[in-house]
Amino acid sequence: MLARRSLVAALLWWGLAAHSLALVLPEGLAVDPPEAVDMTLQTITRDEREKQVLAAWDGDTLRYFVNVDQPAPGVVEAQLYYNGLLKDMRAAGVNAEAAQRGDYAISSGLLGSYLVVKTRAPGHDRTDHTVVHFITNGKITFIAVARLTAALTVDQLVAETVALFRSARMAGPDLTQDPASGTGQP
Repeated sequence: MLARRSLVAALLWWGLAAHSLALVLPEGLAVDPPEAVDMTLQTITRDEREKQVLAAWDGDTLRYFVNVDQPAPGVVEAQLYYNGLLKDMRAAGVNAEAAQRGDYAISSGLLGSYLVVKTRAPGHDRTDHTVVHFITNGKITFIAVARLTAALTVDQLVAETVALFRSARMAGPDLTQDPASGTGQP
């Protein structure tokens, strides 16, 4: 009986602790999703490669997903990155324009900004919106791309993803936490 109660207590504790744990991406970024957002880490397969993305849910309906990557070393200025991104998209034949841009503070000391990109593929009337986040400590940068998949306004997507990335911090086996600044140091 004692063993059964211990098992139940351990499972309850694990369930509560697991709910409050950060989501850590393999790229080395950890985030704490806002309580109002049901977010999970999902593995997707594309071209026989696996990639982990953040997924926001409304029950069984995927609301949006966020893909996080690291650009080439040395990319540490948001506006230069955004200008290059738009230029590259246009060169690929995509009608792309910047719709909204903002900066935000991150509790760990990282710097964050976002750009809402409106795109329309050639020959299509539908306009898509993507929110691109640029998160950096001045040495290491993360690019997070949030794509709508369900009925949600762009303003809601911006608000939720900014709230998510305000909790961002460096994490990973090759990064240690600097207690003075809260940022990871390579």
